[in-house]
Amino acid sequence: MDVTMTPERLRAVAIRRGDEVIDRGFTSHYQLRQAIDPDDPSPQTSKPGDIDGFITSSGRFVNRDEARDVAIAAGQIHPSWKTTARKLLSSDVNW
Repeated sequence: MDVTMTPERLRAVAIRRGDEVIDRGFTSHYQLRQAIDPDDPSPQTSKPGDIDGFITSSGRFVNRDEARDVAIAAGQIHPSWKTTARKLLSSDVNW
């Protein structure tokens, strides 16, 4: 029997705030920040202490650097990202 493992993929954006991981299924950190705090005048920027990241298909939180490796392996971004110094943005991901 040939069992092919599906690679882990980025499923949604997430924010780690202290010990809590906030994930509501969005594919944009901007949308997630707006949902968390609709009165926030600047949802395009992170709050101090927040870690922007992603939730994977296995339910794991990964930061922007770890997400780059997951997305490359899953074919969600081009392998040339291995040498890119810029942090991965939600808009870079082929959801």
